[in-house]
Amino acid sequence: MATLVLTNEFKLIFESEEIKNGLTRKGYATTNEFIAAMVKRVNQFDPLLKLKDVAFHELQNADKYVGVILDETLNKQYNFCVIPPKLGTRSGFLTQQIFGFISNIILRNKSIGTYSLCDKPVIVINCMLDENIPPSAICNIIGAKLVGFNYIDMFNRKEDFGTHIHTLKEFNEIVGQYKDISKDFVISNESIVFKTERLKGLKENLTNEPYYFAINSYPALFLAHKEGYIIDISEFDEWYKASRNNKNIEAFVTIAKKLQGIQPNNKTSTIHKNSLLAICTKPFLLLAGISGTGKSRIVRELAFMTCPKKLQDEEGTTPGNYCMIEVKPNWHDSSELLGYYSSFNGGGYRFTKFDRFVVKAWLNPDVPFFVCLDEMNLAPVEQYFAEFLSVLETRSRDKEGKVVTGALVDKQYFKDDTKMKEDLGLDGADDWTIKVRSDLVNKGLTLPPNLIVIGTVNMDDTTYQFSRKVIDRAMTIEMNGGELSQMFGNSNSLKYRSDEDVVKLGLFKASYINADEVIERYQSQAQIIKEKLPEKLEAVNTALKDTPFQVSYRVLNELVIYLGALMDEATAKGESIDDDALSALIDQAMDQITLMKILPRIEGDEDMFRRSGGANVLKTLQSLFSEDSDSYRKLEEMADRLDRTGFTRFWP
Repeated sequence: MATLVLTNEFKLIFESEEIKNGLTRKGYATTNEFIAAMVKRVNQFDPLLKLKDVAFHELQNADKYVGVILDETLNKQYNFCVIPPKLGTRSGFLTQQIFGFISNIILRNKSIGTYSLCDKPVIVINCMLDENIPPSAICNIIGAKLVGFNYIDMFNRKEDFGTHIHTLKEFNEIVGQYKDISKDFVISNESIVFKTERLKGLKENLTNEPYYFAINSYPALFLAHKEGYIIDISEFDEWYKASRNNKNIEAFVTIAKKLQGIQPNNKTSTIHKNSLLAICTKPFLLLAGISGTGKSRIVRELAFMTCPKKLQDEEGTTPGNYCMIEVKPNWHDSSELLGYYSSFNGGGYRFTKFDRFVVKAWLNPDVPFFVCLDEMNLAPVEQYFAEFLSVLETRSRDKEGKVVTGALVDKQYFKDDTKMKEDLGLDGADDWTIKVRSDLVNKGLTLPPNLIVIGTVNMDDTTYQFSRKVIDRAMTIEMNGGELSQMFGNSNSLKYRSDEDVVKLGLFKASYINADEVIERYQSQAQIIKEKLPEKLEAVNTALKDTPFQVSYRVLNELVIYLGALMDEATAKGESIDDDALSALIDQAMDQITLMKILPRIEGDEDMFRRSGGANVLKTLQSLFSEDSDSYRKLEEMADRLDRTGFTRFWP
């Protein structure tokens, strides 16, 4: 059973003689009779909700027409907005009633990865007594529905406004007939520019303009992002320098900046989707494949397509956000990668190319930085890479919601200010460079959230095997050679793009660093996630019983994060995630995590995989996946190799 909680102020309005008389004319003898009808109407919209009654309370920081629907355990199921029976002289249909509330939610979630407009679905119920809904109000209903609000009319007026509108240009044409939206945004072939013209005159606290801007601009913003338009909010930078802050505009800018970082799919056709999702799950990848399949080239391609003009070299060969580190066979500790202290020549820490690149990533926090560890397993990875692997597991969020880690290089080695400026490129006098220097002095060299490390892997007589410790901490992508004819026509992938066409950091940046953040983001699906994903991994562990290849919490954590990235992708496309859709996404996540994190652990001879009675561990594991899945096909390959040679493994 659920309860609709509304404000005490709303109750007083409904009990006024004017509203009672208006409801009587509509056929409701009492206010309670109308509220009972409202409960019935909501249950028709969502029968599973089982809304029982309405309670009135003093709600903090809420407009008098905004409430929530809580289940019997007091968990929020919906945000609720009532369009009042009679609008005040300064009220706008669906503007003040809800967008102040939505702004509070956006700003409260400012530091977390979610880019949805609200924390829970929104039901808007129209109780206006007027017979006709004016065109401007219809435009507002259309806009609200386009950003995902659910609309109900208590007096059986038309509800299906805007069902034929699917594109930004359609929205612009329909709404533009009735409202002057040119003050809020302008559309070109490739971009949408949001304007501050409506907001320039904000000189008093009591003004409706930010609300009108919001109801016009939010649907345009979400449609533009969905269709791949470049989102331009540069005018707001100047506006904020000269004007006081307004929470409604700040909330819009917050969402717009998040969507700016999530580039549409047409910008990334050359990148394998699963590789992107792997990076969003964990910024440490292993690219495995036979020699010559283009593993290191892919890392360069990523750098070229994300490199802004300020980091481009004149020769066009080495993006400033790319660092190639050639691993040497004699690396048996971290000194070649992370540096070391030396007492020679006056003493001091000897910083490396990797150290300088990490500092450079800190200096450019809005750009993805790629490290390519070429031929990563020419040396024992556990020895020279131990510090990185350990620090990678320390990722957490500080009080501001920013991702922080332990130190790769201790803070004691950053006391020499002159050396930092000269050797690490920290000679700038701007505020950000000064902050980076200060952080090095106080925290040491930590991992920046925009750093992505990708190791290329060959498995032959000259290389070392990976331990399960390394595989557990990485996302493994197998690269097959493919058709040789595919080589032609790929030279353009190693060319710079204009700043307008550069792929942004948001495409690669992890929204979540632990499973709990996914559960918090998708509370409606949380119970299914918490039941199904452990159940699927338990089935894998049952198949792998009596082998050293069973998995534990780390794999489950990253399975949930990978699923969260898939759900984010679906949400960004405007797709609903019902039980069937969630089940399909769970199967997809399980397939890819098995391929990336479980199968690379597996290797051995017939004694390892044969069971009494002729059962084969690999075939048992294969039975958990559909025949069209990547894991099924890979297990088929591994089982065939075991039959042919008496030994098998994931690696080529």
